[in-house]
Amino acid sequence: MNIVLVGRDEELIRCLNQIPAARDIAVLDIALLQSAQLPLSHADLILLSDREVPLYQVEDVRKIVGPEKKLAYLLSYQADSGPVSEAVIICERYGVDLLPPKRTVEQIIDEIERRYIGSKAGTSGGKVITIVGALAQSGVTSTALSLADLCAKHARVAVLGFNASNPGLLVPYNGAMLNQLYTQIQESRVLKPADLAAAMQPVGGFHYLAGNADLAKKYRYKTEAAHHIIQCARQEFDFVIIDAGASPDNNLCLQAILHADIRILLSTQQPAALSMWKQYKELLQLFYLPGTKLPGFLLLLNRYRSSFGEAGMFARQMELPLLGALPDLKSEGWLCEGERKLLTTVNHSGYQEQMNKLAKELLRRFDLTLREEAARKGWWIWNRQ
Repeated sequence: MNIVLVGRDEELIRCLNQIPAARDIAVLDIALLQSAQLPLSHADLILLSDREVPLYQVEDVRKIVGPEKKLAYLLSYQADSGPVSEAVIICERYGVDLLPPKRTVEQIIDEIERRYIGSKAGTSGGKVITIVGALAQSGVTSTALSLADLCAKHARVAVLGFNASNPGLLVPYNGAMLNQLYTQIQESRVLKPADLAAAMQPVGGFHYLAGNADLAKKYRYKTEAAHHIIQCARQEFDFVIIDAGASPDNNLCLQAILHADIRILLSTQQPAALSMWKQYKELLQLFYLPGTKLPGFLLLLNRYRSSFGEAGMFARQMELPLLGALPDLKSEGWLCEGERKLLTTVNHSGYQEQMNKLAKELLRRFDLTLREEAARKGWWIWNRQ
């Protein structure tokens, strides 16, 4: 495929040149394109960066290249709901594809390969399970740690604290916190997978990286930084469980959602959770463009009480498939938090049953079955059935 980029993003140019199916990459600015001095007949795809080609010039570009040429308009990270809505209208009018905003360069390349080449390789490395709270204080961190504790009996598991507002120190902790890795992931991205594992705190059988403890950095984590640390974790661990907090407007939470193989919305039965989830969907729609399907979420109820209503009814109101309902531990849960213990240590049969069921379902979802003989010998062999 021959690709023409009308833009100046050096990182995007570098990554375009690494696409195996790309035979030739040409880079133009809008002035050179408008001069019509270059033949574009060889171009299979012309990418228009919104930083180089404003919306009002899309019509002119279409006239220059003709009605049959494949055009795609790249929305930058800064695009908000207003420009996105305008871009949808203009691009539809002139037959131009629209690539969504707030993506890393790697994600843009993945989208180009998926749409126009059909040769995108599957994501390599460990599987990512992202847990997002419908409301703050829904129990995301404690649930992520409990799930990791159970899955760690069968895989190498990490928990990434991507809560930008709370480090999640629910267990004794001597490892690095996310903000302490800031300089290693923000600009030069020198953090390596082994470095990440070494910075984490072993908790039972899994590794834990506590979240952000510096509120001054809450909104300063760049998209590429969040992407980088998730990729490091994928390379080092079989399962990566991300405690994404409850703020999808934050880069940390957003990248956790975008990278996830499974997305879990953790919610209580509070009425406010339903209205907040509706706001989440409106926000996420910005990142996936109007008319496109949002990523799938599974609903996991926490602190569930049957007296507050049937779990299935709440799931229908949320319009989400129900993954499970973790019973309310009441004072036992608060006691665990005070003593900094995992909830898997609580002697509550209902909670243990639901958590074990959840862990088994996730392992089964990825077709991973541990051979008991290998487990007894202390080494891991995964059998894909």
